[in-house]
Amino acid sequence: MTPYYTIPMNEWRHFVAVYNSSAQTFSLYVDGSLLGSPTTGVPPPITNSNSLIIGRHYSQSGSGWFLKGMIDEAGIYNRALTEQEIKEQYTGILKELTDGEYEFRYYSQDNVGNIEPAKTKTLVLDNVAPSSATLAGQADEFGNVILTWTAPGNNQNTGKAAKYDIRTATTPITDENIFTSAAEIPNLPVPRTAGSTETFIVSGLAGGTTHYFALKTADEAGNLSEISNSPGIYLK
Repeated sequence: MTPYYTIPMNEWRHFVAVYNSSAQTFSLYVDGSLLGSPTTGVPPPITNSNSLIIGRHYSQSGSGWFLKGMIDEAGIYNRALTEQEIKEQYTGILKELTDGEYEFRYYSQDNVGNIEPAKTKTLVLDNVAPSSATLAGQADEFGNVILTWTAPGNNQNTGKAAKYDIRTATTPITDENIFTSAAEIPNLPVPRTAGSTETFIVSGLAGGTTHYFALKTADEAGNLSEISNSPGIYLK
């Protein structure tokens, strides 16, 4: 049966063979990509009681040669996997994980069976961004702008966020493009616990014009809040 594939020496490869009984097709995937789907030479159904051994060439008589190599994480499914599922298996994508902390253990083994001590890695999954803040401002008698807002949290309004990003412009900051091109205000405070009142004084602004401000908040995972409102403060 074709297609054929020569396995490189001393390298791992990911193989998936899919038999679709309704279509009478046999498909072979290597490293997540389809190698071929022959329309002839599909193996016949197994009709005897001989044991099926993964890594051994099957024959109805029960004889057959063994793979000269190593096999890991072998599995048999009671349905035909889709091409997308096979790609996700190869790339190691984990889907539908909820936010939280996950621990992974892994080890390696050489060609003669030596196994290294298992190692552990921790992954913290966080897809929840801080809530958008409501920004207020007023001018003082020294030509500064005093900005105030209520601190959002790490996850919406819970916990403590990681960073603030305040921008200023002479037009309202109402979308991402305007926010990105607006001037960034330096030396912002470290966020406090959610619900705390934050105050920051912006100095060095030109007089005789209206200055607009907008705020975004980031958590430790890099999730960004939506842009806040954009109050305008006129400086004399």
